[in-house]
Amino acid sequence: MAQEVAHAYGLDHELLASDPMTYLDYTGNRAFQNQTASCGEDVQRPCGINGSTCRANQNSVALLTERLGRKIGGGGDTIPPTGSITSPSANAQVPPGFVVFTDANDNQMVTSAKLYIDGQMSLELTAGPFNFATPGTLSEGQHRLKVEVNDGVSTYMTQEITVTVKKGASQDPPDGSGDGGGAYGGDITGGCSTTSSGAGLVFVVALIGGLRRRRRRV
Repeated sequence: MAQEVAHAYGLDHELLASDPMTYLDYTGNRAFQNQTASCGEDVQRPCGINGSTCRANQNSVALLTERLGRKIGGGGDTIPPTGSITSPSANAQVPPGFVVFTDANDNQMVTSAKLYIDGQMSLELTAGPFNFATPGTLSEGQHRLKVEVNDGVSTYMTQEITVTVKKGASQDPPDGSGDGGGAYGGDITGGCSTTSSGAGLVFVVALIGGLRRRRRRV
């Protein structure tokens, strides 16, 4: 997804395995690299999309900084994200498979959120809404919940709460969620928002499809 979005800002494929703009094999988590690299899929060529020639090589971080106005991976962002668990409340009884609703925010963008159950990372989401459907196999009894919110630079850990899983218990959506907010289908939080219609989602799906076809022609 990072590669497809970066194509929309004019970035080409490059021969740098640790960067998302590559087709090369790599073991580990890729990140945009602040270094000059040759363009190409498996052999070097000039940089350009759809047959055009834009530059001899590229620096992913430099190009994205120029076009987005933020230093990718840190630098100017000194404000950490914030987050809270809005449902369930502390000491609540919840059914198996309950949903952990969160309020995750950042001055620029929330890049990921992780749910910890009893101290162990259980689920990770990289796009909002950051609401977690817990495993239906979670045993009855008390469990500790905590959410980690990340903006790509800083990490915020919510306060830990304890809930009791009990068959037959019920869970209501958090206050203010209306007729189905959060995991039940409301606006996206954490730096991205939607309108009441689905037009924005349709546009994004169409854009991604177009970018995939464009990549195949490069």
